[in-house]
Amino acid sequence: MNDTRYLAYLSLSVTSFGASVVFLLMFLNPKESSYAALPAIYAGISLAVSGFSYLLAKHAEAQPAKVNVKSQVD
Repeated sequence: MNDTRYLAYLSLSVTSFGASVVFLLMFLNPKESSYAALPAIYAGISLAVSGFSYLLAKHAEAQPAKVNVKSQVD
């Protein structure tokens, strides 16, 4: 289950990072001046989502701690 979560969060992180790059390119060459600031806002949001999902992926990648349970013999 951890592998599935890791891959899902990592793919979301990579996709969001790619979206932020595309939005930054749109910010550099806007088609209309009326919405010139929107691509920068979208790029910032996409970059934040990318960073957050990357942290979630790193957390899902970590192995759970082992708990030692002593057995009681009657």
